[in-house]
Amino acid sequence: MTGLSLGLAVSILLTVFILYELSFDRHFTNSDRIYRINTIWEDKGEANVYPISARTAFTELPQKVAGVESSIQIYNEGNVEVLHLENRYKDLRLFYSDPDFFKLFDLKFIYGNAVDALSGINEVVLTEALATRIFGTTNAVGEAIEMDTTSFMVSAVIEDIPANTHFSFDMIMPMKAHPQLENYGGLEFFTYYMLNKGVDHETTLEVLNNENARMLGERFADFEGASFSSSTESVDRLHLHSKAVRGLSPSGSVKTILIMLVIAILVLVLALSNFINLYILNGSRRSKEIGIRKVNGAGRPSLVFQFYMETTVVVTLSFLMAALLSFLLIPEFSRVMQRDSFISIVNTPVFYLVLLAVYLVTILLSGFYPALLLSKADPVRLFQGSSNPAGDKQLLLKIASVFQISVTLFMLTTLLGIFSQTRYLKQLSPGYDPEGIVVIYNLNDRITDNYLSLKESLANLPGVVAVAGSGHTIGAGYSGQGIRMFGQAHNQSKTISEYRILAGLCELYRLNLIYGRFFDPERTPDRSCIILNEAAVEMLGYTPGQIVGETVTMWEDPMEVIGVVEDFHYTSAAQKIEPLMLNTYRGQIRNIAIRLEKSADPKNVLEKINETIKAFDKDYIMIHRFATDLYDGYYEEEVRLQNIVVAGSLLSVVIVLLGIYALVSHNIISRTKEIGIRKVMGGSTTQMVVMIYTSTLKWTIVGAVIGLPLSYLYLSNWLQNYAIKTTLHWWIFAGSIVVVALFETLITLGQTWKTARKNPVKALRYE
Repeated sequence: MTGLSLGLAVSILLTVFILYELSFDRHFTNSDRIYRINTIWEDKGEANVYPISARTAFTELPQKVAGVESSIQIYNEGNVEVLHLENRYKDLRLFYSDPDFFKLFDLKFIYGNAVDALSGINEVVLTEALATRIFGTTNAVGEAIEMDTTSFMVSAVIEDIPANTHFSFDMIMPMKAHPQLENYGGLEFFTYYMLNKGVDHETTLEVLNNENARMLGERFADFEGASFSSSTESVDRLHLHSKAVRGLSPSGSVKTILIMLVIAILVLVLALSNFINLYILNGSRRSKEIGIRKVNGAGRPSLVFQFYMETTVVVTLSFLMAALLSFLLIPEFSRVMQRDSFISIVNTPVFYLVLLAVYLVTILLSGFYPALLLSKADPVRLFQGSSNPAGDKQLLLKIASVFQISVTLFMLTTLLGIFSQTRYLKQLSPGYDPEGIVVIYNLNDRITDNYLSLKESLANLPGVVAVAGSGHTIGAGYSGQGIRMFGQAHNQSKTISEYRILAGLCELYRLNLIYGRFFDPERTPDRSCIILNEAAVEMLGYTPGQIVGETVTMWEDPMEVIGVVEDFHYTSAAQKIEPLMLNTYRGQIRNIAIRLEKSADPKNVLEKINETIKAFDKDYIMIHRFATDLYDGYYEEEVRLQNIVVAGSLLSVVIVLLGIYALVSHNIISRTKEIGIRKVMGGSTTQMVVMIYTSTLKWTIVGAVIGLPLSYLYLSNWLQNYAIKTTLHWWIFAGSIVVVALFETLITLGQTWKTARKNPVKALRYE
């Protein structure tokens, strides 16, 4: 019951996760006819799929394609601050969108309506949670909030966005509330189309993609060697199947779903096989009971029914224990899996239908073979002791044990491999020093307008080494631009990533300067200069020594290259480092980075930093994050997978221990007389232990021969997804064998020693 309950609990939890991942965006009424359009930018032989497009994909494209009922775009403003009366609310996620947003995405309205919600200019729609937080009630229509000195009236309040949605926001405003957006000429917007009912989706989408590709080609004709195409994806497939990167929320993974499904099935099969083996083993002690029942007229059907009822009772109790355990663990499970909540799935009929199916299948599989096996023996032979109701053959037990050991070795080896790769990536130097860097990112105009004074005040604080502002945060997103050598034609531009920073940030992050110099705040001309990484220098066909002092062109502006830095990881170390430039031409400040002394107490220094900033804005509440947390965030998917395999591996070990116990017990029971005879003939207890242990160990070796090659193949294939990967060291495979062999040795020696030390006369009287 213990093994079966644990196996069922794990299967239930993994089922919750799988159903949750499969449910994304399916709660929208028209999800089957809403599509997002993507930009495919092919450069240097590599095709990059971006979920963003130009504003013209909304203003011009729908009118050119028949079959489009409605369209909208979303502009993700990021996190903002709003004011109401004397209260300030930080870190609120803001979207801008077009009037038909709620026509496509039919979120539930508490107050207001979908038609007028985004029709005004200075209007805002709040979620239920935010309205309650600001106004103390959801009935907030007509109330006002302030953002960047502009007042916005609440036009509607909607229910909180379901967790299984590919986007999330605290408030949404009309696109025309931010008039500058219409002038953005780059790829800035997430674009969605809802097709008319009854139209041929494939034909309409093909026209949309062809027309969008043509518009992209015209817009970015200056990029040398770049070509553009377009793709569309159904909204209910975005979470798991999207090929685009950097969407509105972290994507799921079909591979993760398959891994979860395999683990759930394997764990349940392990638990069931173990339960069946132990049940049959227990049946071998019921010879007289079964014989008496048969002599008293019990037919095979009635015995089958009896054993099935016994199994049903035990499985039902196990299932209830598993359900209780899994429901208690769901909050912690959602934290481990880095998901907000699984409540939306736990409350659905589909979930309970799946539970019922698992329950019935468990009863069917766990009771069928034992009932048939235990009911077939002849009653006379049962009384004589010449027949074992569980059968004299141990083939099933051995096959089950080999299977259990193979699965356990596979999971343990996979766990060690994933752990090794994750540790390797995390320990890999990012090319800069993130230790001790704090990034403050909820800045407002009062703070950024006084940046120089604030920077000086912060730099004078005890425990602070350096201070620098930036438009981008290292490791948390970047912009894309086109660059070409000065004098080259427009169509020779090359794609490059861009960090907009202020002077001092390179030194603060301790980037490794290869050639040239960093930005100098005292040199005004540096606003027209850039710094490149090695990948960018190589892309332009130069060496670091050659390119410093040369002039490049971004848009129409000439910019001098003043330095080259060593390549550093500004995305996951699993990915290839792409060309990057750093510039200070905009002087935009959205973040302030502060490096702390290694010996400083971060808590005390952060309190002093907060007090210093409040001197410029008395009501300011600081929100910060550490650069090390940003870097670790690159590997959330690996950590999530590692956590699941840890749980599966630990449970597999528990179950395989029970399986080994069953195998050894059955082995000893069937050889009790043999052990007695060997002892009478002079055999020692040690010899008996070695004999039983050897017969058990050989099945572990067979399990290793099956499980370890499979784990090697899986890990080799999994590592192909990484540009930088560790080596599959021998200890990864040896370690799993040692763990299983150690536990197997303890169980086998304990059981065998106990039996081998018994009086041989009692052994000869057995049965």
